[in-house]
Amino acid sequence: MKKRSGEMTVAEYKKLELKLETHDHFMNQIVKAAESLGYDKIYHTWRSYHSPKGYLDLTLGRSRDGRLLYIEVKKEGDKLTPDQQKWFEFLTFVASLNKTIGVYVLYPHDWERIPSILQGGDIG
Repeated sequence: MKKRSGEMTVAEYKKLELKLETHDHFMNQIVKAAESLGYDKIYHTWRSYHSPKGYLDLTLGRSRDGRLLYIEVKKEGDKLTPDQQKWFEFLTFVASLNKTIGVYVLYPHDWERIPSILQGGDIG
């Protein structure tokens, strides 16, 4: 089937959809998925004006198995700030000492692997 001028392919539409995903909406989707999988400890700093710079967006804990996740939520194309990178590196080191801890930077294009991360099958 020939594409008419001005029409998008499915792949182009999906790429645009990912690019337009807002940080807050994507983060809320992650939180909802976490809650549905038993995460009962959910922390997010709403206003970080008086907090140290760089702490990751979400801290998720699941009491039943001690799973603890630190997640930085990013829009497509965004990168960690230098302060976030320092936290990420520190938390990644800590996670290397305890296999129930995971540290992630998640983008909308990661949506398909998020359930595996939350369930504990994609330790990172």
